[in-house]
Amino acid sequence: MDGLELEAAGELLPQNLTATGRREITHLLRSHDLAVTALTCPIRRGLDQPQDLEPRLEQIRLTMALAHDLGPRLVIIQAGQIPDFLPSPSERGAGGEGAMPEIITGIKLAPEDVRAALMKESLDALGKHGDRIGVIVALDTGVDAPETVAAYLDRFDTGSLAVSYNPANLVISGHNPHDAVRTLRHRIVHVHAEDARRISPNRMATVPLGHGDLDWLTLLADLDEIAYRGFSTIKADDGANLAAGVAFLRRVMGGSTPNQK
Repeated sequence: MDGLELEAAGELLPQNLTATGRREITHLLRSHDLAVTALTCPIRRGLDQPQDLEPRLEQIRLTMALAHDLGPRLVIIQAGQIPDFLPSPSERGAGGEGAMPEIITGIKLAPEDVRAALMKESLDALGKHGDRIGVIVALDTGVDAPETVAAYLDRFDTGSLAVSYNPANLVISGHNPHDAVRTLRHRIVHVHAEDARRISPNRMATVPLGHGDLDWLTLLADLDEIAYRGFSTIKADDGANLAAGVAFLRRVMGGSTPNQK
């Protein structure tokens, strides 16, 4: 079955979709032998930023509910750069979901420590919410080293925090995308099939799939080695690049059909 990754924005904002609307979307996709494979939730800024944090967390929770109703039970977010300071459980507040941590309200901290505490509390609340409703929140890989991401997620007592593997973002940030597969092997629940190419001695940029420097044949072998059996989502700005990306990935996959966005 083919799949579509949907962005929970515009007409697909959770607030705009009634239960009937959600059933109609599911029925329409099934009639075309399609499935929703993931929802992305744009949140404008990282979870370490205090501005409008609670409304943004609520938007993620609403998107998680939509992901549950539409079937993928997977929400992808860009949570922001993982902080160096990691508050321990004893430093965290005992408030409920969405509550501001005691570490922030009771102790004066440096700005970077406040951001770290916000990130930790936010992801902890989302992970526990995901455990309750059966939905995974996946962080899109990018700036942070895979080792940092793996070590950070290991600190959470939840099974609902994972990773969406994006090799193009990783290589642009100077990380080895092949090593990242092995480092994040227990966390990868989704793959973004993008490409990257060096456009100057000091700069790389994303390009249409198949037009970059990434060795996708080896990357797919890496993913097979860790027994990844999920979808690979092709992101493209226009129909021509999307069709070319599908054809490219289908060739290197030996005829299998990738997910399309």
